[in-house]
Amino acid sequence: MKSLRLLLFIFFLASTSIAKADKIDKAFESLKVYNYFDAKEKFEKKLKKIPSPAAYGLAVIYYRQDNPFHNIDSAYRLIRVAEETFSLLKEKKKLQYAKHGFSTSSIAELKQNISTYYFNQLSPESPIANWTRFLERNPIAQEVKRATFVRDSLELEVAKQKNTSLAFSEFITKYPDSEWKQASQSAFYVAQYKEETKNGSVSSFSVFIQKFPESPYVNQAQDEIYKITTDPNTVEALNLFITQHPTNRNKEEAWRRLYQVYMYEYSDERIEQFQMEFPNYPFVNELKSDLQLARLLLFPCQVLMKYGAMDLQGNLLIPPVYESLGLFSEGLALASKNGKFGYINKANEVVIPFQFNSGYDYEQGRALVELTDKFGLIDRTGKIILPIEFNDIGSFSEGLIYAQKNEKYAYYDKFGQERIPALFDEAYSFVGGLAKVQIGNKQAYINSVGQYFFPPKYTSINFFTNDLLIFEEDDYFGLVDLNQNVVLPAEYDEIGFLADGLAIVESDGDLGYIDSNGKVVIEPKFETFANSNELAQFVDGLAIAKQKDKMGIIDKTGKFVLKNTFTQLGKESSLIAFNKGKLWGFIDPTGKVKISPTYLWAESFEKGTAIVAKEDKQGIIKADNTELVPIAYDEITRIEQGFFLLENEEKFGLANETGKIVVPVEYKEIRQLNDTIFVLVKEQQLEYLYLPENTIVQQQ
Repeated sequence: MKSLRLLLFIFFLASTSIAKADKIDKAFESLKVYNYFDAKEKFEKKLKKIPSPAAYGLAVIYYRQDNPFHNIDSAYRLIRVAEETFSLLKEKKKLQYAKHGFSTSSIAELKQNISTYYFNQLSPESPIANWTRFLERNPIAQEVKRATFVRDSLELEVAKQKNTSLAFSEFITKYPDSEWKQASQSAFYVAQYKEETKNGSVSSFSVFIQKFPESPYVNQAQDEIYKITTDPNTVEALNLFITQHPTNRNKEEAWRRLYQVYMYEYSDERIEQFQMEFPNYPFVNELKSDLQLARLLLFPCQVLMKYGAMDLQGNLLIPPVYESLGLFSEGLALASKNGKFGYINKANEVVIPFQFNSGYDYEQGRALVELTDKFGLIDRTGKIILPIEFNDIGSFSEGLIYAQKNEKYAYYDKFGQERIPALFDEAYSFVGGLAKVQIGNKQAYINSVGQYFFPPKYTSINFFTNDLLIFEEDDYFGLVDLNQNVVLPAEYDEIGFLADGLAIVESDGDLGYIDSNGKVVIEPKFETFANSNELAQFVDGLAIAKQKDKMGIIDKTGKFVLKNTFTQLGKESSLIAFNKGKLWGFIDPTGKVKISPTYLWAESFEKGTAIVAKEDKQGIIKADNTELVPIAYDEITRIEQGFFLLENEEKFGLANETGKIVVPVEYKEIRQLNDTIFVLVKEQQLEYLYLPENTIVQQQ
């Protein structure tokens, strides 16, 4: 009987235990059928005694939005309780509640869902504190990386607004593993460089180099020292730089530049004199080579479809073994063999192997080369300065060159280092310390460190004066100052450049004039005409103008000083071509006829001569109406250095300013290569007009 009572007592305890467990089970059952009121009540009663499953159940209720108890903060607090107390459950209980979907994985999943809910409530406009709070409360959420990225980007923007090295340094210290670390580090270096060198003196750049030898802007500081010190571009300035800055990376460049400045008169005697004055010149072999070849002038020539080079007397010194050969520039010439290009020297030695698809002449010790439609830069030894991977490369100007890769343009120095990042859709060379660039469909000007001198605000911009820019907006033009204040509204079809203190403006087909301050001094009232952009410009206080379909000459008040009675006028000159009726003659600026209308066509006098036409032939006359060059040519074109290109029956020749025929009219083509050489093409033969000796060079 006693044993029976004991058995009943044990059964009672077990039943009690099962009954207690059933309350949690029943809570989960109520939750399963969305009886949130009953489930909540049951879970709350067990929260203290069995916290993990009870807290989990309550977290589910508070997380869900289909009941009146939805409260995401309560859900977050309770899921943390469930997570932290799960280990207190006995294994038997864990198994018992697992049938309701309660487990470590379900806790983790709900916690992640709650974190995602929090994350989705945030936006890039949310305060930084909200993003920080999310990260602190949800350190292992799957959105942590994205949240960290946004939080850091917002923090970096704050630093950028301050734009100080301290602000960027604090960001780096606060977020050492940020994905924005590199950007912030770069911004730090830029700010540091600007702060330390803001006065732009040589001493400030020198101190910067000493204080921050690891800065990526040390090279730029060295370049600025080089630029400032050598700005006079004299032997004295360059020698001073070499002496005072022996560790500057531009020292070798300074030596070469000193040599080039010194050698403004290129001769063997000058080289010997240079050697005596500068015994420490580091490029002795180059001097020896220059000394040997200084007197040698070579011209490319063609023999049986191959190219070699001849001297001034026409002697063949380099045999015709090349498929092409250019002029020698800085001692080297571009040549090709087997479809590939390289460079040879005057001794016919291959200095740069034949490996490129094309190339260009050397300039400032660098040559542009092309390989598989990509461009790069090499130095005189063939060393690659810029990798051959660019779509477009300019030419060096003020120590920088633009280059395009992956559709964006950057600027590089002569050492191949990127000085201004690839940010631009179009780029132009530096002039006067500034370069025009394009961002999207807007143009801007930047300085040599890439800062905006004028921001990308207008479709196009061009300098009008040092203080004013011509800008384009909605296909109209106006003037704006450097502070972006509009000086002249964008209401003109065209604004020209200043000439003699005034610039042409065009509005609805009429021409007027503005001064250098953008003030309209002559309202648009004159008619446009052929070449009016050139002919209507002021010269010595006078300009050609057209009104009522007749042309005359106006002064700077807009008054006709030569009445508009002419059908056509040439450009302003000492003797102006004019047309009345069918023939042309010449008048002086007062309107007095100096040469009666006898020509079918004429241009105004320039440097004492004018090109005229009678019937279908052209010639050149002097101011006394005598012929300098007979009126016997199909066409005559005035070209540089006082020469005239003569054409008859598709053959060309040259006359000089005295009218002398210096090249007979028998060449297929004539091109001016530089200030001293014209190339003369005659079928399969190349000849040259060498101006210093006024001789035609042809192969013997």
